[in-house]
Amino acid sequence: MGFLSDIFCRRRILIVMHLLAPVLLVLSYFYTSSLWVIVLFGLVYNPLSTIRANLVDNTQEYSRVKLISISFIVQFFPQTFVVLFQDLSKYTSLLLAIGGILISLILGLIFFFDRRDKKLRAQNYFSKIAFFLPKTSTRAIYTFIAFIPSQLAFFVSNNLLEAYTMKPQYYSILSFGALIGACISTLYKKTPHVSVLTIAYGFALMISLLPLGAKYIYGYEHLDIPFMFVALGSVLGFYISFVYDVILHSVSKNYRGTACGLLDFVFGGASILILLLFKELSASSFFALLLISIAYACAVVFQKAAE
Repeated sequence: MGFLSDIFCRRRILIVMHLLAPVLLVLSYFYTSSLWVIVLFGLVYNPLSTIRANLVDNTQEYSRVKLISISFIVQFFPQTFVVLFQDLSKYTSLLLAIGGILISLILGLIFFFDRRDKKLRAQNYFSKIAFFLPKTSTRAIYTFIAFIPSQLAFFVSNNLLEAYTMKPQYYSILSFGALIGACISTLYKKTPHVSVLTIAYGFALMISLLPLGAKYIYGYEHLDIPFMFVALGSVLGFYISFVYDVILHSVSKNYRGTACGLLDFVFGGASILILLLFKELSASSFFALLLISIAYACAVVFQKAAE
């Protein structure tokens, strides 16, 4: 959908998403066991890549890191209240979801415009897709590769929290940490983005190694797992805006929606892969902590190569 917003009109694509989403949501309500309806809903309704690309396109006078950080604050804030929605009935959840989508549609109709939309009529972006700019392509590719294990580590953390505590609402704890990190990243001043990412991944690696050493080397059993993942979530919330900034700085301005979509694809793909992995491994805490450490170590190596 991010790519389609690049090729066509961002505003039009956003409106189409919000018109189709309630229909698909109602179908998924009545056909709960239909995997295809659920997949189609997920395929159609993912407006964040289009919104972030539009934000960067139309507010070039502001810091891109700060803008992306604010977008993640908006994204993480409701996730911190997941625990409040767990006991809602299926019908109430449907009504609230449709209500939220319709509010987003109204706001989009009123406020969502893109300077690019008028220019699109005179250009054919299918003719030549130049994605990464030559001067920054190597840095962007390594940064993108480093982002993949970092997201795998994030969702290992999420699944380990649920398995360790037997309380799914601990996802809210991780989201709260990410919210804190996103707020901190808005304080960004001019520093080398790629170096910031290497340091952030290294810091996350140290946090993940601490419980491994405490529990499996020194035999300390009373670990405050939720507190640890607030720290890891904070690091994620901090560095993710810099990842988007490096990638967006390195792509053609005509394909910012595609770039944001690819990063969101990594985020979604990592969640699916780790969910399947945890089902097979029965959520071994040792293996999970080891996997988090290995993932962040890989992220550090690739991000250092990007520098």
